[in-house]
Amino acid sequence: MEIDIEHATDGLIPNVLDNHQSVRKYFLTVAALSGQGFMSLSLPETEKDFVLSKIELKAIYKSCTGRLTNDHFRVTTFIGSTYHLEDLDISNPAPEWLWISKLCQLLLYCSDRKLMNRITEITTFARLWIVQGSSYHNLWQECVELQSKDIATTFENIDAYKQHLDEINSPDLNQFAKVHRALKFVLHNKNRIERTSTNGRKSRVTRRVDEEKIEYVVFNDVDDDSDELISVTEFLKTDNDIDVVREKLDIGLPDFTLLKQTSLQAHEKYSPQQMYHRTRSKLQHANKNERLIGSNVRILPLFALQNIFAYLWQLFEGLSSSHDRDKKRVVSYLLLSMLTGRSVVQLIEDVTGNNKQYINLNRRNNSYHLNIILDITPLRLRTQGIQKVLANRLLECDISLPEQLGVFLAYKGDINKEILYEVINETRDALKLPYLSLARIEKGLYSILIHHVSNSQIASIITGRNERKRADIWYSSNSIDNIRAVYQRAITLISQKTTYDNDYLNLVSNIFNYKIGSQNCPDYAIVINFIDLLHQKVEATTDYIEKFNAYSIWLWHISLLLTSVRAVEGAPGYFDQFNLELGLIWISDKEERATASSQRYVPLCPFLIEAINRYIDFLKSFSSLFCRLDMRIQHWVDEVMKSERPLINVFNKKGELESIRPVLVRNEIHKNFKFKEDWTRHVGQRYLHEQNVNESMILSVFGHEMMGQESWRKNSSISIGDILDLRPTYQALADKLEIRQVQV
Repeated sequence: MEIDIEHATDGLIPNVLDNHQSVRKYFLTVAALSGQGFMSLSLPETEKDFVLSKIELKAIYKSCTGRLTNDHFRVTTFIGSTYHLEDLDISNPAPEWLWISKLCQLLLYCSDRKLMNRITEITTFARLWIVQGSSYHNLWQECVELQSKDIATTFENIDAYKQHLDEINSPDLNQFAKVHRALKFVLHNKNRIERTSTNGRKSRVTRRVDEEKIEYVVFNDVDDDSDELISVTEFLKTDNDIDVVREKLDIGLPDFTLLKQTSLQAHEKYSPQQMYHRTRSKLQHANKNERLIGSNVRILPLFALQNIFAYLWQLFEGLSSSHDRDKKRVVSYLLLSMLTGRSVVQLIEDVTGNNKQYINLNRRNNSYHLNIILDITPLRLRTQGIQKVLANRLLECDISLPEQLGVFLAYKGDINKEILYEVINETRDALKLPYLSLARIEKGLYSILIHHVSNSQIASIITGRNERKRADIWYSSNSIDNIRAVYQRAITLISQKTTYDNDYLNLVSNIFNYKIGSQNCPDYAIVINFIDLLHQKVEATTDYIEKFNAYSIWLWHISLLLTSVRAVEGAPGYFDQFNLELGLIWISDKEERATASSQRYVPLCPFLIEAINRYIDFLKSFSSLFCRLDMRIQHWVDEVMKSERPLINVFNKKGELESIRPVLVRNEIHKNFKFKEDWTRHVGQRYLHEQNVNESMILSVFGHEMMGQESWRKNSSISIGDILDLRPTYQALADKLEIRQVQV
């Protein structure tokens, strides 16, 4: 393989450090360890005894601090990070050094071909994986074991292990794919992919600010069950000045209003008023479609959906792939919509654009999958080993699709809308369903999931419907096996009247029991250890101020865990909000919506009632013992008992009592526990789902109902008796977490 080694090395290690010549020599020395047999590179002869010590390598690594992601320092940082390994023995290099040598040769190839993305991937994963104790150090060890003397055999071994990770749905697959991709580029002698744009920045014509224009917006998030997504009910003309009255925020049910685009400045389109208006409109509109009653005319009954699927599947099998290709493609997308719950528009854009956001069609591996990707905040913690204590290690999974559809749709092509509506009309006439529409077909899988198979949360995860409107998706925790089993039951139900074979769904189970969901949900084991640590601190502390704060922080966490209240200032509330005899607490923890309609009741389990009573006794004893040290203590405790101050408070650095809030707690425990403050709600919702608690009860307790469906409102069927039924469940959570009462 012909490569200008000197030029490639200069590109990898430019003249940005004083000792760059030493780094280059050491880089080439390490690269030569694998010899020419790996990639057939003609490496120049170097000084065989030129080896940098660990101290020198660490100094090089430290000199790159703050510039780890700078393209000029990536390779230098990678070389410096090898100080984590044992000392290099040139005459008898360890297997890890031989793998480092192979990576250096890959970097030379990438530098010669200007493959900057591959250089970034190789140096980043190597620098991070090489550290013993890192989350992906096991992948580093696998690479060391899988390496061979030549690149072809090494790639075969890496490819086999990648397929193994894919089969078991391992969360390490995406990371390991970086190694696979780097070797694949070199083995197949790939060059950089370059794209040219015909619409350059200089070719654009600047439009006058006051010139009228027409702005077209494509809506892909279809929430309506009518044939048209939005109907314009009003035309409103405004001047160029900002007029917030146009928002009409005080109306009960907002209308969709078309504003002249020239009247909206750029900052107006994304103003809080506009965003609030759009969000409220979408939520109100979605709620009409989510009334979970069988007589809702927006929802097709089960027998109708079965007949529609049977008719479309019969059409698909009967149409010719050559003579009736356009019609068969339309039918295939309608079937794909019923099998995935996605809209036809979304599927067409995804398949034809090869975006793989929803559908992954791979003819080479004969695999066709529905991609389920949760659009929630990923894990932001970078602590080593943090992945091992998460309840949910994944944000995505996949479900198999029928091979017949996958093979046909792999030949990409757009559909004719006229043929689309002709097929819908043909189906409507054949089945005598006058109210059949495209939107009702697209909603078929979602309807079956929520009415006949599972709950609306899993239905939203599978179909993507309302995923951005449902707050509980961010708190979800579901086994991948469970999601696939629910999907399989739904497909079995919808295809009962056909010869449709769903044996392709009988796949090997997830042997590691990986779960998909919230990235802020620690596993039960780490929660048990953390609560026990707080408990020990309360009983071991002798200073009266520190003991008071430790006790308050312990009770604050216990209250959040056993009531699922949001971690806001003053939580869980004032003393008069607790009904300890009945076992109920009235809370209002939505700071952004603190109105009369945002309050709710949550249950109090026996353990929490006892903990609160003990804390009240502690407050009275604390006041009598230490009021002479600070006369304000008695006044503060009296305010707590009269509900003029929240129940849980802490002393600040000035010695003043103030209501507990997340920032004060974070300052106390951040060294031991770095999860976001609302981790307690994530743990609570995971446990309630595991106990098969009714979904409407979970939404009520967590305050996750859609607008207009909150507890006690006219569209809610929740009663106080239903809330009280959750007390034994929360008591069982306290037992599972092995929480003990504080003895002071």
